[in-house]
Amino acid sequence: MAESQDEHMKEADQVKVGIIVTTDTQTAETDRSGLLLESVLGKSGYKVLGKQLCRNDTGVIESMVNRLATEADVIILTGGTGISKKDHTVDALLPMFEKDLPGFGERMRVLGLEQVGERALLSRSCGGVVSQTLVFCIPGSMSAAETALKILVPMLKHAVYELKFK
Repeated sequence: MAESQDEHMKEADQVKVGIIVTTDTQTAETDRSGLLLESVLGKSGYKVLGKQLCRNDTGVIESMVNRLATEADVIILTGGTGISKKDHTVDALLPMFEKDLPGFGERMRVLGLEQVGERALLSRSCGGVVSQTLVFCIPGSMSAAETALKILVPMLKHAVYELKFK
């Protein structure tokens, strides 16, 4: 790696991550996937800005993402990625994406097939860029959070470097 690239990667070392749990049923006490994301990302050296809960409402989700994007390098939303009438996370985010990261959702579904079979194809996990912030939407289950962490933890610093320093 070139010296200047090393310097930029050091700048990316302090990657700030915000977590949004979209739910109509969970509370701060009962939400397990958001707590797992918060714990593992913190232990992996990321600066977790906190975990916020919001209801499955397109306008509320858009507002929270726009507000958090002013301080976070990465936002992970958990919940609301299915196909039911109450799932609005992806519907809120897709129009906001300035760049789409289709490989993230594809990888989530491939790994999900191994875990839950064909039901994984009902997931609308996705990733994109909003205002120079990486945004990832994952299902609200613990297994989806674990899968997302396997994908994201090793690559977020590099992704932030690519987005902000190249």
